[in-house]
Amino acid sequence: MTITHIAANYIFDGKRFIKNSYISVDQTGSILYVGQENQAKSERERMIFYNGIICPAFVNAHCHIELSGFKNKTVLGEGLTSFIKSIQKNKENEQNYSQQCIENADNIMYQNGIQVVADIMNGDYSLKTKLKSNIFYYSFFEMYGLKKISSSKLDYEKNNIYSLFHSNNLPISVTPHSFYSVGEVLMKYIISNSDDIFSIHFMESVEEAELFYNYSGKLKDFLFNSKDLLDSFDCKAYIYKCLKELKRLNKNIILVHNTELLPEFVDNCNNVFLCLCPHSNMMISNRLPSQKLLQKDLQFVVGTDSLASNENLCILSELKTLSYYYSFIGLDKLLKWASYNGAKALKVNNKFGSFELGMNPGILLIEDVDLINMKLLKETKIRRLF
Repeated sequence: MTITHIAANYIFDGKRFIKNSYISVDQTGSILYVGQENQAKSERERMIFYNGIICPAFVNAHCHIELSGFKNKTVLGEGLTSFIKSIQKNKENEQNYSQQCIENADNIMYQNGIQVVADIMNGDYSLKTKLKSNIFYYSFFEMYGLKKISSSKLDYEKNNIYSLFHSNNLPISVTPHSFYSVGEVLMKYIISNSDDIFSIHFMESVEEAELFYNYSGKLKDFLFNSKDLLDSFDCKAYIYKCLKELKRLNKNIILVHNTELLPEFVDNCNNVFLCLCPHSNMMISNRLPSQKLLQKDLQFVVGTDSLASNENLCILSELKTLSYYYSFIGLDKLLKWASYNGAKALKVNNKFGSFELGMNPGILLIEDVDLINMKLLKETKIRRLF
């Protein structure tokens, strides 16, 4: 077995910085040893010293890789409702689900240092790519519908997708698209048929906040066009009821976007993870979550969303944006959100997201960092070592 010692100014082990340290790995990148502070000052045979930060490969906690062919085809900058309408229109054309675009997006994410992806899907368009990818995918089969749907139809849709993925040893879970697009009957079905994790679009825009808090606005007008639904649906009570049930089951819940989320809404939620997708939020509605929310000690993770609402699928770019708009957030926290927290949310932190003995999480070098103030710079880049 060939052992290599990878040293740097800082090792970030998934949770903390270790100054002037090193990790020892075998030829596959499996972790054999994690050094202590200043151990890299003593030279060792087969030690390579890098200027920068060595850290575990990233976890993209929210993506729609099947929408990679939708790039430059959606309405951006006009709010969530306009974006949803353009997505629906593009879904009518099967050619937009380009296998080449999906494969290219997968390759780009891997080159950008992403090792694990929480991927939202509505069909099996991404299956071929996932079967041969270097990335570990946790797929979420997303369901939506406000009106009553028969259990047999739901079982058919779910079981068809599940059998395809399970037969190929690809992890998958059923999940609701959002609280505003899933009716009570379907929500009960999803909760009773789900695995251990949910990924739910939540408080993504002002329009969703208007629906949630005031039961008004563009999104309400777009979704609830049936008078009997309008009369019988209490959006706020329904969401609280659903979240209470999900928390009771103690299943991990990834709430995605959160631009209009009030901090007190997620107090004392140990199984809730808040996914930040800043580039997508800026491109759709020019909004970001409040500083008050990010100042709270919550379990944040980081996602890219899709190429339908982002120029690139790059976690480092998302971290740079978060660092710019929320300068009070330390680099240790940002890197933890992008590595260990993401793996914990997907319940794969025994394999990915940190440097621990026997794990093979992927290894990145972050270069051109301000190592005095521990800040990311515009020119900061990553290099994949394993």
